[in-house]
Amino acid sequence: MICVLDLMVLIICPSICFAYIEKRRREEENTGERRKRIVQIMLQWSLLAILFAVIFNKTWSPFFSLFGTNRSVLKYVLAILLYVFFFFMSKETGGYRKNVQLTNAELINANLIDKEITESVEPVDLDEKGAEDKNKKRVNSNREKIDHCLKIGKVLIAMLFLYGMKVNYRNENICQESTESFTYAVAIFAFLAICWIYPQRLQNLAIIKKIRGIPYVFYLITPIIGMYLVEYVTNPDLNKMSSYYIHINLVLFSIALFIFVNLIGHRKGSLYVYYTVALLIGLADHYIYIFRGKPIVPPDFYSLGTAYQVAGNYNFAWDDTVLRVVLLFLACLVIIQMLPKDHRTKKQRMVGRGCAIGAILLVVISFHSVSFKDQFKVKMDYWTPRYTYYRSGFVLSFLTMFQNMQVKEPANYSSQVVDEIYANQAETTTEEYEKEEYKKPTVIAIMNETFSNLAVLKEKGLEQDCFEKWDAITNCMAKGNLYVSTIGGGTCNTEFEFLTGNTIGNLPYGANPYELYNMKGISNLAQIFHKNGYETLAIHPAAERNWNRKNVYRNFTFDRFLSLKDFDNPVKYRNLVSDRSCYDKVIEEYEAMTEPGFIFNVTIQNHSGYDITKLGSLKRLEVSSEIAQYPDLVTYLTVINESVNALEDLLAYFREVDEPVIICFFGDHQPHFRTDTSQYIYSELSSSIQDCQKKYTVPYLIWSNQYTGEEQNIDMSANYLGAYLLEQAGVKGTSYTNYLRNLQKDVSAINAFGYMKNDGIWHAFDETTTVSEQIKEYKIIQYNSMFDEYKKKAYYQVQE
Repeated sequence: MICVLDLMVLIICPSICFAYIEKRRREEENTGERRKRIVQIMLQWSLLAILFAVIFNKTWSPFFSLFGTNRSVLKYVLAILLYVFFFFMSKETGGYRKNVQLTNAELINANLIDKEITESVEPVDLDEKGAEDKNKKRVNSNREKIDHCLKIGKVLIAMLFLYGMKVNYRNENICQESTESFTYAVAIFAFLAICWIYPQRLQNLAIIKKIRGIPYVFYLITPIIGMYLVEYVTNPDLNKMSSYYIHINLVLFSIALFIFVNLIGHRKGSLYVYYTVALLIGLADHYIYIFRGKPIVPPDFYSLGTAYQVAGNYNFAWDDTVLRVVLLFLACLVIIQMLPKDHRTKKQRMVGRGCAIGAILLVVISFHSVSFKDQFKVKMDYWTPRYTYYRSGFVLSFLTMFQNMQVKEPANYSSQVVDEIYANQAETTTEEYEKEEYKKPTVIAIMNETFSNLAVLKEKGLEQDCFEKWDAITNCMAKGNLYVSTIGGGTCNTEFEFLTGNTIGNLPYGANPYELYNMKGISNLAQIFHKNGYETLAIHPAAERNWNRKNVYRNFTFDRFLSLKDFDNPVKYRNLVSDRSCYDKVIEEYEAMTEPGFIFNVTIQNHSGYDITKLGSLKRLEVSSEIAQYPDLVTYLTVINESVNALEDLLAYFREVDEPVIICFFGDHQPHFRTDTSQYIYSELSSSIQDCQKKYTVPYLIWSNQYTGEEQNIDMSANYLGAYLLEQAGVKGTSYTNYLRNLQKDVSAINAFGYMKNDGIWHAFDETTTVSEQIKEYKIIQYNSMFDEYKKKAYYQVQE
């Protein structure tokens, strides 16, 4: 039933007020203009009415049932006040005044001037004045249309934001402190939205015009607000940040404001841009940490396209911090609209732009000449970089990270040192490829997205039946743990380590080599297999531009690269191509090959964004009641179980193949979960390097359809896996792969955070051990391989 009070609030009262206001302010207009104006206002009002219709209701309801069954005096009062405020703000401050020029005769007849005065006044050219009035009227009409479109756009944005508030409140993400908190939050938003949509009233308030210092005060506090917009949603320890780092970050925000205001040349526009950029940075860092467990680092800007491709899998839920900063942002927009116009001359604007360019040059010079890490005592925590951001602030930490992205030449580096290192290497490659009767196997390498066994993190609770199937796989040449350099994302880094034999540990923290460095001329498995007479093929069921793979694979000399566009109606789970469809494509390409091939397949089925509601046709895995409390963990275990099943079917197919086939299967990194799930799975880990490395552990196996020997249980890191695979396949490698096989005897694993000696103990890079010199030599060799333009190519090519 529709309540009478609801009808009065929604229809009767607004209609009477609206009709009265329109009648009073539009009497001078003709009927057509008045009707046009009424339609425009009614359209804006209707959208706002829908906005208010969801303010005080916990669930969506029919339009006229505004309050549903949950009515209170407070909610009615707030609704009525908002309607009154809307009509007050939407009322124009002055109607259209017709610009009419009367003739002298008409003025005399109206007794407005004396005849003697008119004799000394030149006559007015009515035709010329009429044309000018017509032009002004056309300009005013265009401005009204633009203004109307802007208002409609603002209303739609407000509606979209309110919809987000409603959904997140319903999902218990925001405003859970009290039953009325959501009402107050939406009322505040509605008040700010109305001020933002209809700013004319505020701009013409007498008190605003009298207080001349408002713009200067606002400019002074803008760096503080900008820092708050960035830090509040990302830094839970903001109240613990030392005043020293607060002041440094405020100086950096002030410099940015100075550059924005003077470079753009429009004060209001520059403030809009400044606040928008600050808000977007804060929100981006907030969600990247939720999805990946790490803050924004400089290389992330190179992978925006990749992030866009997989963004649909993530749930961008709000929390109270997001709601508060957005309300603060909206309040800032309202204040900006109240500021007076920028009356600087063209010359003053040019001087300002010159100052801004000078400031940019000074910043660039300072950036390249001053070490922020040393000058400002920024403590870099590469295990948990978010702590660096918490202590030192986002901007200072980000700039310090950016400074450290530059690859520096290792100490004692020279071509002679490189020659000496290679000269001391013993030959380790197999001689099977030299035998006439040796038949080259087809080699298939599968890097499975986010494939990991979480049981390595806890003694009990995360064991799953699917890994009993994994352990039962026979015909394995080798199986064990693979140590990688990334978690929750950064697939291309594990791929880089596997294909090239280089380690992320010898590169700046956060580096994504595929995006940052030129991959042309770098030794890799595709090149080695190609030189050994293999057909080389890369397969990845996503956009070919992800992680710059299209260019990288071309530089790696892959013969072909199949991406998502080459898959015909693949089976998808969570809108991602399934492993089974990937393996069907692998089998299809294998059957089409006329000579042994090297197939490198990067899957995508298990990619993060573990929303349990998106499993679709995939049957949810049955788990214990303890694990069932974490829906994202259940989703992850479900897709991993499907991955193991798909792998079993792939191996079953190749067991029936007569030709020799070797399959190397490994994960790229462990997943990142939401906070409560992460706390559960990491609850037994300490801060020691031994425990921290468990987060960077994934399983691998090397399987052959013709192998009947004993399975080797070997733990290694991803940079060694490619060279080890060449040896197992009997494929001739390079001097560099030979060097890696020798290094592995003493340094069993190495990644971005340290290295493990052959005794199974992990060490940080700054520790001094019996293999410290070998670690330094590895850095020299990798620098020579990747960055020395005058390197001896013979070290990185297959020799005849």
